[in-house]
Amino acid sequence: MDPTQDFNFFSKSFAADSGWSFVSGLNPTPSFPTYSGPYPVGTLDVEIPTSEVLSPSPSPDPTITTVSFRVFYPCNPPKEGPKSVYWLPDPQRQYIKAYAQFLGASSNLSGFLQYIPFLQLLSWVTIPAIRNAYVRTPPKDSGRWPVMVFSHGLGGSQNAYSHLCGSLASYGLVVIAPDHRDGSAPVAFVRDAEGKTVKKVDYKPLPHTPSRKVEEVRDEQLKIRLWELGMIHKILIQMDHGRKLTNFVADKAPEEQQQQQTLYSKGSLAELASRLAGDKFPDQYKPAVTKGDLTMFASKLDVHTPGKIAWAGHSFGAASVVQFLKTIFYSTAESKPESYQPLYNPGKSSSLTRQITPDSPVALLDLWCLPLESTGTQWLWNKPMPCYAQNGPAGANLLAILSEAFFKWKGNLIQTKRALSANPAAKKPPKSKRAAPHIFYPVSSAHLSQSDFGILFPWMTKRAFGAKEPARALRLNTRAMLQVLRNMNFQVAGHSAIDMEESKAIIPKPDLSQLAATRKVTDNQDEKILATDGGVQGWTAVKLDENLEGIDSFLRAEKTKSPSQAVANNEAIKPGKPTAVQAVAKKAAQPNGTKVVPKQAAQKAAQPNGTKVIPKQVAEKSKEMANGVKPAGKGQPTTKLKSTTSANKSKAGEVPVKAKATAKAK
Repeated sequence: MDPTQDFNFFSKSFAADSGWSFVSGLNPTPSFPTYSGPYPVGTLDVEIPTSEVLSPSPSPDPTITTVSFRVFYPCNPPKEGPKSVYWLPDPQRQYIKAYAQFLGASSNLSGFLQYIPFLQLLSWVTIPAIRNAYVRTPPKDSGRWPVMVFSHGLGGSQNAYSHLCGSLASYGLVVIAPDHRDGSAPVAFVRDAEGKTVKKVDYKPLPHTPSRKVEEVRDEQLKIRLWELGMIHKILIQMDHGRKLTNFVADKAPEEQQQQQTLYSKGSLAELASRLAGDKFPDQYKPAVTKGDLTMFASKLDVHTPGKIAWAGHSFGAASVVQFLKTIFYSTAESKPESYQPLYNPGKSSSLTRQITPDSPVALLDLWCLPLESTGTQWLWNKPMPCYAQNGPAGANLLAILSEAFFKWKGNLIQTKRALSANPAAKKPPKSKRAAPHIFYPVSSAHLSQSDFGILFPWMTKRAFGAKEPARALRLNTRAMLQVLRNMNFQVAGHSAIDMEESKAIIPKPDLSQLAATRKVTDNQDEKILATDGGVQGWTAVKLDENLEGIDSFLRAEKTKSPSQAVANNEAIKPGKPTAVQAVAKKAAQPNGTKVVPKQAAQKAAQPNGTKVIPKQVAEKSKEMANGVKPAGKGQPTTKLKSTTSANKSKAGEVPVKAKATAKAK
C-alpha cells in the first residue's frame, strides 16, 4: 500500500457525497495553535546553490542546482515587524493547483479549483512563528542548540509538518525541514545559479502495487533524498562556521530587504537583550540587514559532536532516514556482497561517517517499509539500525510513532518491527535483554494526523478517517520525541505540568529570563510518555515481539491486496457502519460498469457452465453419504453404510463405494 492513498480517499470520500453540505467543513483552520514550549519560534526559508557546497557525494540529478529547506528555531522576537508566516509557500496558486492534482483532480479542474473561495483561504492560513527573526542565544549549560533534520513524506513539503517542527523548536531545538525535489512533493521549484526559477518538479504518480519498475523509480527518488540530506549536513556545518552562503529566497525581493532593515534597530535589540537575561548580542551586529542571513547561526549549532544531530521523518521520509543512516553507518564495512547497490556514497573521509553513530537519536513517524525492501539494497535491509552496534544504546534512542491506521496495517507493522529489531533478517524480531525501541500510537489517529493536515481540516479528517484531537496527537508526538532526546542528554527544555496533562489549571510558560540563567533546562522530565503501562490516555504502547502470529501467510496475502482494500481496512477506526472512505474504496475496487450481485447469484456465477447450484441441505446430505452415513428420514436415526472395499481402495475401473453412495444420493 502507498500512503498517498490517504490523500486520494480523503478527497474522493467527499466528492462522493451529494449536495454541498460538506463545503463548510472544507474551510481550513485560519491559524495553527500556539506552540507549547517556552521559547518563541522563528522561521526562514532557505535555497542555496549547490555550487557553494562541497558535496560529499556526486549529484544523482545535475538539473537540481540548489538545496531547499525551512528552518525552525528558538528566537528573540523583534519589538515590531512582520509576525505572520503563511503556511502555503509562494507561488501560492500553483501550490493549490498542485495539491488539487495530487488529490486526483484533472489539470483543467485543478486550474479552476485554485480560484474557489474556500480553497483560497489556504493562502491566509498562518503559523505561530516569526519570519526571519534573530536566533536566540543558547542557554549557558549547553552553549549550542541541538539540531534535528525532519524529512517529509509523499505529498508533503518543507511546510507540511510546520506544527510539529515548530513545537519542537519551541523547546530549544533547531529543526531543518528539507523540501525534497524527487517528485514526492505536490510541486517543487528549482533555481539556477543566478537565482532564476528554471525547473518545476511535479509529483510523480506511481502504481501502488510492487513491481520492478516502481522499485527502480523509488530507488531513484531515494538517491535524490539521501543526497539532499547529505548536502544539508554539509550546509549546517558551514552555517555554524559562520560562512556567508547565498540564500536565493532572501535575495529575491530587494524592496522587502530594504523594508526589513528598518524593523530591527540596534536600540530595540539592546532593549530586548536587557529584558532577556543571558542573551548577549555584539554591539556591531545588525540582525536581518539581509533578510534570511544564515550567519546568525554561527557558533550556535551543535553539529560537530558525533551523534548530536537527531534524524526524523514521516512515511516515505521515515524510510529515507532509515536508508540514510544505515547507508552511512555501514559504508565502512569491509565486506559487501556484489548484489548490494548503495543509493548514496558519502566516502570514508566524509564528516557524515563521524556524525552518524550508534548514539544518533532517530524518530520515525508511520514508517513506510516498502521502499526499503528494494532488490539492490536487500543486504542493507538485513542490517540493524546503528543503535544496535555493540557499543550502542540499543533501542533507547529509537522511537517509532504510528498512527492507529498504520498500526492496523498488519503487513507494514510486521515489517516495521523487523526494521526496528536487532536482526531485521529474521522473520520474527528476536527477544533481547537490551533496551527495546519505543513504539507507540495515538488512539483514533490517521496517517494524516502526523502532519499539518489534521489541524488544518479537522472536520474532514474526522469524517473520512475517524481521526480525533489532531492537535493533541501532535502534542503527544512532540512529548515523546523530546523525552527520547532528553534521555540521550540533549539539552532541550522541560515540559510543564499542563503539557504533561497533570493539571488542567492555566499555568503560564516559564519565565524566559530565569530559563536562560538556569544551569539546567531539563529539570521537568516526561518519563510517563515513554512508559508502557498506559499512564497517558489514548497513548498505546506496542511491543516488538507481539502480534506476529501467522506472519508468513499474512505477508503473502498483503502482496495481493489492493491499495483500496488496504486503506479501507486501515482507516476503519469506527466499527459498524462503513465510513465514506470504505464506500469509495468498495466502489473503486469494482470494474467499470460492474454491479454488486447477491451472494447466491455470485455462487451460481462461480459454478461451471451447466452446473446447478446445490442447495445447502442437499449438499450436507451428500457429504454424509460420502462419509458412509445413510441419511435418515424425518424422525429416523441415521445408519452406517457397509463398505465392500478395504481402506477405501478400489480396483481399476471400479467406482468406490463412497462415490456410489454419493451418486445414489444425488
